[in-house]
Amino acid sequence: MYVIIQGLLEVIKELGETVEHRFCVKHLYGNWKKRFPEALMKELLWKAARATTVPDFNQAMQKIKDINPDAYNEMTKVPPAQWSRSEFSTRTQSDLQVNYMCEAFNRAILGLREKPVITLLEGIKHYITVRIVKQRQILERCNGDICPKIQVLIEKNKRAARGWKATWHGDMEMVNFSVTNESDKYVVNMTHKTCACRKWDLTGIPYAHVIPCIWHNGLAVENFVSSYYRYCSLSNILSHCPVYNVLSFCLHANMVSISCCRKSQCSVTYSHIVLPSNGLKLWPVTNTEHINPPTMRRSAGRPKKLRKKSNDEPVRNGNAAGNGSVLPRQLKIVKCNKYGHNSRTCKGKSAADRQLPKGANKQKKTKGEG
Repeated sequence: MYVIIQGLLEVIKELGETVEHRFCVKHLYGNWKKRFPEALMKELLWKAARATTVPDFNQAMQKIKDINPDAYNEMTKVPPAQWSRSEFSTRTQSDLQVNYMCEAFNRAILGLREKPVITLLEGIKHYITVRIVKQRQILERCNGDICPKIQVLIEKNKRAARGWKATWHGDMEMVNFSVTNESDKYVVNMTHKTCACRKWDLTGIPYAHVIPCIWHNGLAVENFVSSYYRYCSLSNILSHCPVYNVLSFCLHANMVSISCCRKSQCSVTYSHIVLPSNGLKLWPVTNTEHINPPTMRRSAGRPKKLRKKSNDEPVRNGNAAGNGSVLPRQLKIVKCNKYGHNSRTCKGKSAADRQLPKGANKQKKTKGEG
């Protein structure tokens, strides 16, 4: 597996600097957790990954270094541009850090993965057909030019913007602003659509720092949502994608789909259809040799029904089928007042505190015994 990953990385480098490559932070942490399983280390790692500015990233990494230098050295081997938002390119207009889209697709075809190849492809075709029609019907019921989920995020940012005050710095174009909440201060440029926190730069969606500046100019927040990929939608990329650019397309698929915030772009994305096909009975008969399925051999031992969970997935309480919905409660150790381990392996007490005095475990005999 490591050889395959290394081969993919080399191919990506050959595609050019315009192809941005990111690691899934969830899987990155899963490998990192094998050596550094503490709960505090997980919190600091995700803090560094979600940091949108370099100072915030360096601060989180410094805390990791103070706690465990080995953990810090392990993470410095991976370039921050591939897992931290502080180094992400603003060209893609996406801050995605996890591979949930592929995981969702794998879940959708879970019942088809053990089927023969033709049955598998027919099932995927049916799934894509139903999804295209469903997404198109959802868009037809929506009002406005912004997609529903993006509109909900904008409304959330509007509520968060109430504590920020915009200050215009006197330029005739009214594009240079600074925003403050009496403790933090950020510079906003309306023409370049940038903010010092980089959240607007990364996603193309106005954040709480930008919205007061838009209100100051008496404009609508929805007009400042990025029109990235407006003239080159996801469907157009797919229809004109050469074979040798398939890998490049797959790497950008997650970023492109999120960047299509405008309703018109999503409408173009789902404008294509999958043509229907007849069933097996109406297929043409060929004179080629019949291909038989492989011989089924039963493996030794009891067949496994549940998939193997990764090391960073929580184990749920419940029956053997995994229907439990309550996560196990994390216990707090009394000796050290911390989480993440049990009392048997706790090092809260020193060796001197646990040491018994010499002869304390031997019962003294009195006269007349024995």
